Amino acid sequence: MILSAALSITDTCAAQSSGRGNMENRVRNNYPDEAEARRRLDNDDNDAVALTAIGSASLKEGDKKSAIKYLRKAVAADLSYPNAHFYLGKAYYTAGNFDGAAEEFDRFTDLMKRLPLNENDRIQYIGMLHDISQICMTVKRYDEAYKALADILRLSPNDQVAVYNLGVYYYVYERSRSLAYQSFLKAIRIDPNTGTARRAQYAIEFMRNNPDPRIEPDFSFLNRE
Repeated sequence: MILSAALSITDTCAAQSSGRGNMENRVRNNYPDEAEARRRLDNDDNDAVALTAIGSASLKEGDKKSAIKYLRKAVAADLSYPNAHFYLGKAYYTAGNFDGAAEEFDRFTDLMKRLPLNENDRIQYIGMLHDISQICMTVKRYDEAYKALADILRLSPNDQVAVYNLGVYYYVYERSRSLAYQSFLKAIRIDPNTGTARRAQYAIEFMRNNPDPRIEPDFSFLNRE
């Protein structure tokens, strides 16, 4: 159902409020590599960008304990740095701390909503919201998934994957076959020649052939187009 998220976003953040004049005030597309990040920490052990770079690298390598340690330090170093919250949320999810993940994702989106977004920012932020919605759907936290999907559609009303996922939300959580049908139909109309459209068509045909709302189609797949 859901796009893989981009790993970073370029956006203005309020890092200047920390009082560290040498702290970057942009969230970069490309984090420093681990060696550079550690060199930066030698000069400033409160460098939130470097701490986030090491934490996200640890998360990618499967070292969730180290990831959480560095990402907590990043958040403590600069509460206004959005990516630190995003990756700490992902690290908490990996560690099974779903409440902690939801809190960090909320902080991430709250910060992002206050910032001006250029086109590249918008695209990457949408990718990160897709990642959040995927996580929330996976752990059946449907209210949080809905919030992420609503944010995506606010930024990109014809995001086909988000429209399709909204149909899944309506079917599985709200038990509204009519709203689910409308979302699946809209997803098909956006572009009928994609895998997402084919999944939406399958869902519509399933509903037509199975009038009992207690029977669900196979929504176990999460669209990663």
